[in-house]
Amino acid sequence: HSLYMLRRQQYMHQWESAGRHVLGEEKFEAMRTMDSGGPAQRQKNMIAEKYLRITQKEPESVSNEAQQQAYKVMADRLLHDWKDDEEHSKHLLKVFKNSSRT
Repeated sequence: HSLYMLRRQQYMHQWESAGRHVLGEEKFEAMRTMDSGGPAQRQKNMIAEKYLRITQKEPESVSNEAQQQAYKVMADRLLHDWKDDEEHSKHLLKVFKNSSRT
């Protein structure tokens, strides 16, 4: 990861310069500040919804409890990708405890 961050910093100026040249300043800044609602976020939401639908409405398509829990974890990770690991782990424990009661 640290090597990735070094490379990212090393070439950041070139990438931004090329992006501004190709897209124009306005479109480039709009793309950089797109927090939600962009194509990647919409795709992640669609996949997360699919995983949740499988675990909640189509449980017969899941072969076992472990696979069902894995789908729940994947959906939760997609929906909450900016949470730090400790906070996210606590959230997952709460989800698993609640799902085991049903």
